[in-house]
Amino acid sequence: GPEGAADMVAKVAVCNEAGEPLYVRYVLPSDQVTDYRAHVSGITGDMLTAKGGAVPFEEAQSKVAQLLQGKILVGHALKHDLGVLMLSHPHRSI
Repeated sequence: GPEGAADMVAKVAVCNEAGEPLYVRYVLPSDQVTDYRAHVSGITGDMLTAKGGAVPFEEAQSKVAQLLQGKILVGHALKHDLGVLMLSHPHRSI
């Protein structure tokens, strides 16, 4: 976001309990990107284009919400990830 003040979703990855990917997509930026954090993420601007296969935020958000429905989530910084996706999940299931 402007001046690096906001986080945005760049890539979404949801795996099952065996670690197998269920959904992996790059997400089109919804605002100007000021820092791709490529040194950490490996993500570049070319990856976050429709030509690069990125999907709109709403599409990724909807698919992730569908996949997480009724599931127990295990992972690192899930509250942050859910927040950036503008999703909620029952606390007892995180």
